[in-house]
Amino acid sequence: MMKRLFRQSSAVLVIVLLLLSLASCGRKEPGQGSGFFLYYREQSERTLYPVEAAIDNTLSIETQVSSVWSQLTEVAGGLSYISVVPENVKLLSFDLVEKELVLNFSAAYAEMSPAAEVLFRAAVVQTFSQLSDVSGVQFMVEGSPLLLSDGSLAGSMHAQDFVDVIGSGLNAYTRASVTLYFADETGEMLVPVTKEGVYRNSYTIEQYVVRSLLAGPEDPSYGLATLPADLKLLSVRTQNGVCYVSFSEELVNETLPVPPAVAVYSVVNSLTELKDIRSVQLSVNGVSDIVLMNEIPLDQPLQRDLNYVIKTEKE
Repeated sequence: MMKRLFRQSSAVLVIVLLLLSLASCGRKEPGQGSGFFLYYREQSERTLYPVEAAIDNTLSIETQVSSVWSQLTEVAGGLSYISVVPENVKLLSFDLVEKELVLNFSAAYAEMSPAAEVLFRAAVVQTFSQLSDVSGVQFMVEGSPLLLSDGSLAGSMHAQDFVDVIGSGLNAYTRASVTLYFADETGEMLVPVTKEGVYRNSYTIEQYVVRSLLAGPEDPSYGLATLPADLKLLSVRTQNGVCYVSFSEELVNETLPVPPAVAVYSVVNSLTELKDIRSVQLSVNGVSDIVLMNEIPLDQPLQRDLNYVIKTEKE
């Protein structure tokens, strides 16, 4: 059950600001001083930079979150940085659910340009993820989950999802060559397909791989899609060699285009092609205690399995 923690009001903000001041005294490099940083943008609107601040983590999480938000809306001390928060975007409320911070913004959120929105999202997630009680951040707009520009749910976001927006060009891209596993013409086996492309630096390579699988093969002669067309990626992150991937409920509520094992191992085998990933933990809306189509248990991380892959002559 969600526990309502706070609803913005001018009176509460005054009290909060009296309780806690996040004074920043110019730019400092990460790793020095307090170790807590507020993220602002430069005049160019292309990059974010951390500015060190003081925070009292003995105060309640409600007070900490409220104070951090207040400081993000303005830059003190005449710094050459600008707040990422547009004047008309308001934080209506927030909840903390099992270390997941859910921020509910006003409808003006949708008025941000694509570049400004990514910077806003990156700064907010990077900043709030430093709080000890927060392990992930979710965005809502007037009570509805945030949808990204491609129509997918933003889902749970983490600081590592935006590392390339800090101190580098937002519009920069990384070129990648990845191996994706799609279904063969029978739908019963997997075939490896090499994809050469670029992805924006506000994404991770894991996001690029999973989004490419959701989009399906660029040429049908290279293979068939393995996942439902309207399936959404909610979140993906890698920790200690395990890649955690959460999909929307279409994974269990809709008929898969291929057998369950083929669908699952198209994801698992594609992600374990990446050097830092040994296994993949799949979930639906964050829940992994599921047996997909009564065939594939998802309650444990799955390792690479090439038994579903068509053997080539070299093999």
